[in-house]
Amino acid sequence: MVSTKIVHNLQLSALGDHPFSLRVQYNCSMQRKTVQTYSPADPVTDIPLIGPSYAHALEQLNIHTVKDLLYHFPFRYEDTRTILSIEELRTEGQGTIQGTVLSVSNTRTRNGRFLTKALIEDGSGSIPAVWFSQPYLSKVLKRGEIFLFSGKTGEKWGPVTLMNPQYERISQDVFSWNSDSAPIHLGKLSPVYPETRGITSKWLRARLKTLKPYITELIEDFLPVSVLEQENLMDLPSAITALHFPKDEDDVRRARERLGADELVRIRLQTKETLAARARWNAYEIKDPEQSTLIKQQLTALPFSLTRAQTKALEEIAEDIQKATPMYRLLNGEVGSGKTVVSLLAALACIDSGYTTVIMAPTTILAHQHYESVTTLLKRADIHVPVQLLTGETSLSNITLPQIIIGTHALLFTTALPNNTALIVIDEQHRFGVVQRKKLMQLTAGKSAEAQESTVSEEEPQPQGILPHYLTMTATPIPRTLTMALYGSTSVSVLDELPHGRIPVKTHVVSESKRRDAYTWIGDKLEEGQQAFIICPLVEGSDKVQAKAVTEEFEHLKTDIFPTTSLALLHGQMKEDEKTAILNDFKNCTYDILVATPVIEVGIDIPNATMMIIEDAERFGLAQLHQLRGRVGRGDQQAYCFLFTSSRNPDAQDRLQYFASHQSGFDVAEYDLKRRGPGEVYGIRQSGLLDIQFADLSDPDAFKQAQRIADMLDNAVS
Repeated sequence: MVSTKIVHNLQLSALGDHPFSLRVQYNCSMQRKTVQTYSPADPVTDIPLIGPSYAHALEQLNIHTVKDLLYHFPFRYEDTRTILSIEELRTEGQGTIQGTVLSVSNTRTRNGRFLTKALIEDGSGSIPAVWFSQPYLSKVLKRGEIFLFSGKTGEKWGPVTLMNPQYERISQDVFSWNSDSAPIHLGKLSPVYPETRGITSKWLRARLKTLKPYITELIEDFLPVSVLEQENLMDLPSAITALHFPKDEDDVRRARERLGADELVRIRLQTKETLAARARWNAYEIKDPEQSTLIKQQLTALPFSLTRAQTKALEEIAEDIQKATPMYRLLNGEVGSGKTVVSLLAALACIDSGYTTVIMAPTTILAHQHYESVTTLLKRADIHVPVQLLTGETSLSNITLPQIIIGTHALLFTTALPNNTALIVIDEQHRFGVVQRKKLMQLTAGKSAEAQESTVSEEEPQPQGILPHYLTMTATPIPRTLTMALYGSTSVSVLDELPHGRIPVKTHVVSESKRRDAYTWIGDKLEEGQQAFIICPLVEGSDKVQAKAVTEEFEHLKTDIFPTTSLALLHGQMKEDEKTAILNDFKNCTYDILVATPVIEVGIDIPNATMMIIEDAERFGLAQLHQLRGRVGRGDQQAYCFLFTSSRNPDAQDRLQYFASHQSGFDVAEYDLKRRGPGEVYGIRQSGLLDIQFADLSDPDAFKQAQRIADMLDNAVS
């Protein structure tokens, strides 16, 4: 069994929280402090040269204590290790030199700005340097002293000049890196930190240098030496030191590897603790779905056969819901892979056992879509089961029979849901917060929304009575390794194939020079009776963002591009009933083109829509592009996705070309994860699901290592 103490110590020890005290003595020109004792939990004002004004600025970076400063890590490094001669600098145009200051002076430009000029020499020659609006430099750059200078050259001021370079005074033993006089800014791999007004990376390096001799004592390693040796990991104090004061790139790599391992071990230990707690909970036992007459009746009536992936997922769900402990399973499927059918069959298994199923969707549009899909499938199979829809405009009837309830966030504000609810299905679950999901589970236990206010938290619910099974669904394909981190305490079923006969969507990147040709081609398809979506990033124009606004583009398209075509406008600021009416009219072919924002990225199933045009495509994440592309190609005709872009950024072009050449959402998500990190791919940092800064979530070996370490720690306690 997982020790809670291990998880707690991992979270605290990795942050340097232990009672070690350190005595520091220092002087400064403004004040003189006597011998003082401080620990990692003490305020940053106990560090030399950090007064109240700097402390206030550091608060903007969430730095309050000594510990916070030590764990404020660089996000990149500048390499100024190669020292050029002045002659080489003239040729290269950029670099670092070591030279002696021959002269320094201040002058004023015509507009009244201060211009500081210095003449620097080394054995190969001399070069002038200039700085703007920094007159104090005339007292810093003293004649005869040796400095490192790093920057670019220019010829605006006559001869080749070093323009506004960085500088650092050094002594003759500059390359004795263990000495107190070793440089901390130049001539090395220099860390660059997240900054704020009044706090620069140069300032942070100087403050951290004060703590460098004491890092070993300030940081306590929670991993035993035996584990470090077995896994070839750097000890924690050395890793912290290496991130702030690296010797070379390998130093940084090994330090990041150690901090990344800590992050994954923390997640794994928390996962084991959660699983151990859940083993004590009780759930409704559903009879074997293979014996369900309703499931057999529904399968017989389906106009298609289940895919291999759907069949496997249904078998996995069936095995879980027969157990006496609650199911926690993620159904991770491609866009259009048939998640709704799988969830309906699971719901029918519950109904056959005398229980209710609740399905929650993030938008009214998606809730209506589920309601229509479920009722249509049940009607086709001649299954008479109550199906209720709950949105902001509707309410629930007091039905005691086993039923299916489909709703939006409105479910969270209703009175207690039926106490025979045995299954909760949450679609696009990443759009709901942790507290919201827990709240829904408590509602099924008979607690009203009002009664929950003081009891709902982000912690796992405590065992109380019988809890429903829990099935989450997402149409945003998640790479396997990211799934392990996001859903370590959840079983995962993957729908990685589309229904039989589905024609892959052809995707093309369209530059501005090809826009007119694309419009002509699209117009021909519209005349054949096909329909198109045109998606814009913004609702209205903005001075700050150069991107297509849907309201302006709608008028332009209606007047100048497709004047004889019927167009409709849809965006998130419209009322729900208005949006629903427009979508229904579009589905009934009242309109040929629907000009919209990404509000239609989920829950839209219009088989006759065969064209998806996405304006400013480079502004969308690949996961969102994949969702939008999934809105077409749902019928029996060839569908197309056009990515309109005016960007010439090579990186943006590479992203779009990769997307255009790959149909699999899992391939796209894996590519995005490797390029950008989890926060941008899946909105993790925004949703608060993970706190990952160093771990490589695209590396399966890293997760295996974290599993080994977590097991060793757990066994050591047991």
